[in-house]
Amino acid sequence: MKPEVIERCCRDLRTYLETTLAGAKGGVVSVKLNRVLEVGHAHMWKMRYAQCLSRLLRRYRFNEVYLLTRQQAEELLNSLDAHCAELHERREERRKRPKQEEPTCTPEAVPVANGERMPNVSFHLPRALLQALDEYARRMNLTRSDVIRMAIKQMLDKIYAAEEKEELEYIIAV
Repeated sequence: MKPEVIERCCRDLRTYLETTLAGAKGGVVSVKLNRVLEVGHAHMWKMRYAQCLSRLLRRYRFNEVYLLTRQQAEELLNSLDAHCAELHERREERRKRPKQEEPTCTPEAVPVANGERMPNVSFHLPRALLQALDEYARRMNLTRSDVIRMAIKQMLDKIYAAEEKEELEYIIAV
């Protein structure tokens, strides 16, 4: 994400929160992407704004809306500069990091998600496992999908390693 997008997103979010808090009658503040876009008239940056808001407001997400209590919104507003500075730092760290190829599960495996649209997969989880997954994702500042992809990849790596070891043991035993 470009620094100017982060700056503009942060500035527009600040303006939106200030106006919303000034006129809010209830105890809940909702933040929607299109409302924040309206503040800065930046509809051409919709995708980038969505990324920025997702990183800033991830823990308040509820479907397509970010819901905050009035107190949470005020705390966010007071610490918004720090959160935005953190986004800038993360961007710089990623930019400075040397490009590394992602290891594949097997030699024949083709890397996924390099501009390719990933298929949507759904499955059922017990509520406790879902909560543990969300907590881990929040601590690691990742999305739920990122954590699931990493877990599946690690599991497949272990399976392939075990199969290779089993093959070697069979060959030695014969």
